[in-house]
Amino acid sequence: MKENLLIVEEDKDIRGFRGPDIERTGRIMDESGRKKQAKIPAESIAPRTFVDEAAAQDSDAASPREKTAIVKENLLIVEDDSEFLNSLSMGAQMKGYRVFAAKNGIEAMALFSTEPIDLVITDMRMPDMNGVELLEGIRAEEARRDNSSKTPVVLITGFADYDAVVKALRLGAADYLGKPFSLDEFFNIISMHLGLKKIERDQKNRHLRLEDMVMQRTQDLLAANHRLQLLTEDKNQFIGVVSHELRNPLTVIYSCVESIVGAQSKLGPEQVANYLHKVRDEASRMLRLLNDLLTLQTTESSNIPLQLENADVVEVAKRVVSKFHITHPDIPINLSCPSGPLSMEMDANKIEATFINIIDNAIKYSPQKTAVDVNVTERDGSVEVRVADHGLGIPPENIEDIFNAFFRGANVARGKQEGFGLGLLICRNIIHAHQGKIWVESELNKGSTFIFQLPKEQRQGIL
Repeated sequence: MKENLLIVEEDKDIRGFRGPDIERTGRIMDESGRKKQAKIPAESIAPRTFVDEAAAQDSDAASPREKTAIVKENLLIVEDDSEFLNSLSMGAQMKGYRVFAAKNGIEAMALFSTEPIDLVITDMRMPDMNGVELLEGIRAEEARRDNSSKTPVVLITGFADYDAVVKALRLGAADYLGKPFSLDEFFNIISMHLGLKKIERDQKNRHLRLEDMVMQRTQDLLAANHRLQLLTEDKNQFIGVVSHELRNPLTVIYSCVESIVGAQSKLGPEQVANYLHKVRDEASRMLRLLNDLLTLQTTESSNIPLQLENADVVEVAKRVVSKFHITHPDIPINLSCPSGPLSMEMDANKIEATFINIIDNAIKYSPQKTAVDVNVTERDGSVEVRVADHGLGIPPENIEDIFNAFFRGANVARGKQEGFGLGLLICRNIIHAHQGKIWVESELNKGSTFIFQLPKEQRQGIL
């Protein structure tokens, strides 16, 4: 890709270049220093923008990808001598550059402010605005744009302008060309500074890419550290919950056994039986807690083992509700379901465990003798189950945490909090393993409804 140059030249004593390309310039100087008229009249060249017509036609016919490939550098050439300006512009155009031409500094600033200029070539001595003043204007425009990349500015000057050239170089001019100069010198200085600009641009891009890589790596490390902190918090919470929940039944069991062993001659049969019942109940509680942990370990796997069979969700619901009628005779559990079966491929035991966990949760967080409503229906190709209680409800700030590990609501309606807070997490994992959805709808002090949906047709390759 070629850059764009801006060339400015005022000295009327310089009419062109020395070198072999004299036939292609306007007014030039031959090798002996004598002026010679070129074959291309200066007035035939457009005074503002020089565009290679053949290249433009090729560009129009090219595909979008090809058009991108033939974009040229933009040169801004500033020179108040029209013939010399045309000579410089034609030479640069024939080398493949896109040229913007200006007769003075004011025109040059207007072009620089509106066009993507890659390099500026300007005469030092011009009326109204000389080369140094033009350089200052260009740097001020770049500062206004907040552009840290400086456009190379090359000055064309005679020996009498030495002090001005030194000043311009101190202000940031890239280079200068002393008069007279050859075509090779002209194009070499253009090529050199466009090359340096490309190197600067590539280094800047590499620096930006490196910054992006460092920033992304930093973000990845921060995210990994955050995950590690969460895992540490989960681990500490897990140890605390497990220690507390297992210590309580073990304390009761130990106390009962100690009482029996230490005072067996003084205890009657009824007292011994009472202690043994307590031991049995607490041992049963510990077994349930351990089963929850084992179930969580199984369902946390990315590939939960499901024993799929064609089973009836209505039958599973009826079986679970019947068990609760026996274990909780004082709780009205109302089941609403179709008269016929709702059969699908599922792991019946795990779906039964889901029913049990959700209904048990509804009882735990409802006042005594408050009804729990279970509804099973078919909706849009899925079996939908709703378990609604009329209890305390879930505070809005806890809705997002309700299916997280070890989360236990503070508003338990029946007795003390028990368990690890794993039941709803296990339910979520089981439903997701069946490619279903589970969520809760709740209103504080009015109750909650847990809903899960199971697709009747499982997608292949998921389970």
